Amino acid sequence: MRRVVHKFFSVWNLDKEEIWLNQMATEGWALIRVGVCKYVFEQCRLNEYVIRTNYLNGEQTKGKFEYIRNVQAKGGQYVDSRGNILYFRSKNNSSFKLRETAAEQIEYYTTIMCQLFWSFLTFCLVFISSVFRILTVYPFRYDTDRIFFWCSIVLMLLCGVFGGFVLCNYVRLRRKRKTYMNVK
Repeated sequence: MRRVVHKFFSVWNLDKEEIWLNQMATEGWALIRVGVCKYVFEQCRLNEYVIRTNYLNGEQTKGKFEYIRNVQAKGGQYVDSRGNILYFRSKNNSSFKLRETAAEQIEYYTTIMCQLFWSFLTFCLVFISSVFRILTVYPFRYDTDRIFFWCSIVLMLLCGVFGGFVLCNYVRLRRKRKTYMNVK
C-alpha cells in the first residue's frame, strides 16, 4: 500500500524534515520517492527504517555519485534526491549517520548559511529597488504609474517579510553551528 503526503520543508529545516520522516518510519511508512512538497511512502514494518538527509553544496554536487556509493558502503540505501538534498535509509540502524563529526556538522550549517545569506541579499536588493521605484514614480503622470506604485509597495512588503524570515533562520543556524564549534 502506498501513501502520498504533501508537505513543505525548506532547505534550512532539514533537521525537522528528517525527524518527520523518521516519525513516519516508526509508524510503518518507508520513504520511497521525493518530489517538490511531495513524499511517497510504502507500508513497512514499524521501526524498520532510519531516514537520513544531507544537503550537498555546489562543489560537492560534482561528486554526488561517489558520495552515494560511500554512503551505500556504510550501509545506507539511496532513496531519492530533490535538488541538492539527498535522502537515504537504513534498516533500523540508529548508528547510521551522514554527518558524524562536528566538522561535518559545521560544514553543513555553513553551506546552508551561505545560501541564506545570498537569499537575504537578493531580498534586500529587490527591497531597495522597490523603494527607489516608489520614490521616482510618486508624482503620478500616468495611470500605469499608480499600478507600478502599488506593485512596488506590495513587492517591498513581501521582500521585507521574506527577508526577515530568512534572517531569523540564518541567526538560528548560526547558533546551531556555534554549538558544534564549541564541541570541536
